[in-house]
Amino acid sequence: MSHTENVRQTGSQRCETVHSSEIFKSVFVYSLGALFSVCRRAIKSNMRKSSLRSVIVGAALLLLPLSSLAAGSRDSIVVIANKSVSVAKISRDDLRPIFQTKKDTWPDGTPAKPFNLPEGNSVRQGFDAAILGLDPDRIARYWIDRKIRGGERPPQTAPSSAVMVKVVSKTAGAVGYVDVAEVDSSVKVVAKIVDGQMVAP
Repeated sequence: MSHTENVRQTGSQRCETVHSSEIFKSVFVYSLGALFSVCRRAIKSNMRKSSLRSVIVGAALLLLPLSSLAAGSRDSIVVIANKSVSVAKISRDDLRPIFQTKKDTWPDGTPAKPFNLPEGNSVRQGFDAAILGLDPDRIARYWIDRKIRGGERPPQTAPSSAVMVKVVSKTAGAVGYVDVAEVDSSVKVVAKIVDGQMVAP
């Protein structure tokens, strides 16, 4: 069995890595809720204004590091490619048709093999919105329409970020995407998506 044919089987044995950005955001939201709860209790207990102000200021100061992490943890999505790919960076206009399977080569003419994450994956959804300009429902309709019209099939699916990095690193001409926290030196980064916008790596 080839490596690409084994993508789904390999990934079924792995769990999707929890992104640090999601953890920081959850902690921040929880802490913010705790701050509001403390303030409500302080008000109900008729705490003096000066003491209440001190409580609020102190709690806010404690939340500052978490807010910084939450804001800074909106890590970019990185578009990764096999090291055999000669291009150092790629534009949205060149990447989009590759993932629409309307084009099967890199700008230099070598074969391109795109890989997607699962449809429900948040990184997949961010990638589709930024590169294809489509939400999950429209993506599903797009591929149904392509099938009806006899078009090319969608890219193969890597079931997790870990598998995505592995398959891209081992497949000549491969291209995929993961959260920046998941990338390693086995692949090359050819683009980034930050706040929904594609930028140079």
